[in-house]
Amino acid sequence: MATLKKVTTTHWLDAAGNRVKPHTPGATKRTVKSKKWYIVAKVGGRVKRIPAYTDKKASQTKLADWLRAEERGEVGLSDPFKKHLDRPVLDHLAEYIKALKTGSRNPDYPAEVERTLKRLFTARKVVALRNLTPDVVQQYLADLDVGATTKNLHRTYVVSFFNYLVGAGRLPVNPVNKVNVKRAKAKETEERRERRALRPSEIRLLLAAVKEYPLKAASTNAGGRSKKRTPRPAKPSPETVAKLVHRGRERLLLYRLALTTGLRRGEISRVRVKHLDLGRQPLIDLPGNLTKNGKRACILVIPLLAEELRRWIEDTGRGPNDRLLNVPARNNLSKMHRAHVALAGISYQDEKGRYCDFHSLRKSANTYLRRCGIPPKERQLFLRHGRLELTTETYDDDQLTGMASVFRRLAKLIE
Repeated sequence: MATLKKVTTTHWLDAAGNRVKPHTPGATKRTVKSKKWYIVAKVGGRVKRIPAYTDKKASQTKLADWLRAEERGEVGLSDPFKKHLDRPVLDHLAEYIKALKTGSRNPDYPAEVERTLKRLFTARKVVALRNLTPDVVQQYLADLDVGATTKNLHRTYVVSFFNYLVGAGRLPVNPVNKVNVKRAKAKETEERRERRALRPSEIRLLLAAVKEYPLKAASTNAGGRSKKRTPRPAKPSPETVAKLVHRGRERLLLYRLALTTGLRRGEISRVRVKHLDLGRQPLIDLPGNLTKNGKRACILVIPLLAEELRRWIEDTGRGPNDRLLNVPARNNLSKMHRAHVALAGISYQDEKGRYCDFHSLRKSANTYLRRCGIPPKERQLFLRHGRLELTTETYDDDQLTGMASVFRRLAKLIE
């Protein structure tokens, strides 16, 4: 027979009101009743508590419905989560991603979460939500051939997905916790990816390759041939050539911005035309909700690059709320960058095992400025590292003056 009850829990508190272990000297016992009512019944030989509501009348109605379902033999109604557990996990994921897109400040984040979770579902052959168990998640993370940081990022995506399901009333609790799916710890022998700085001569080769790559790649037609056979030349139409030249121009602006502003890929992807001030002293004024550290960033733009951006905005007809550039997603840009590096004749990984990925452009700029004698404090300000804070009202003219030497040097890097 099912009954309606409130759950009683017992805590032991010390003099300061903090929870302690039972029977701790000086601790007092405190009994607390839950605000929510529960249907307590014996199901399959085990006592089960099914959450109802905080309102007693509504909970009594739910109990009556539950009892009628039991009398009719509708076992499914005895478990309010059964229908959700039996649904395809991809349906739940689609609804979760839709909710993420509504509240996320970063347009790339929902896509990255979706890609990661789909990778998990495919790797472990998860079809219905009930198949996504802690053991499945733990095994997936164990099989990943990545570092501890990346594994924990994947785990965070899974935990957030389950939190959404709990909040939506599709699961009673989040099954993934610190006990059954532990966070990965970096091994003592595990090496973090080390990036290397490109020399100025390599940077110039890379920028030239970035501009040429779209047209050069389309001018070769593999025609379904194997990699062992030599591809034959292709002849793109004038319309296609114009489109590819436009794409190369946009990619070149992306790389020049990354080199001379210290902005990261994700930050550049969030820059809109209204964030640019291309007046006498060109700068990018990026609000704190669009930067990695959550602080407003006011960054000088080299006059040469500012003029190119001004022409770009005019030629493309971009409005104040339009994105300045269409920046590829992280994985796509990673593949594209490797193609750019190969076209420039630069080794993606040197003899010491160091990489020159897209993010290494920040390291390249910093190393170049150090060799030019730029003081560490100014380089920290340029890269927005450490505890240096940017003003939230008006940009400090003294700071802009102090950064002038930085941008004079960087202008020579992309000429």
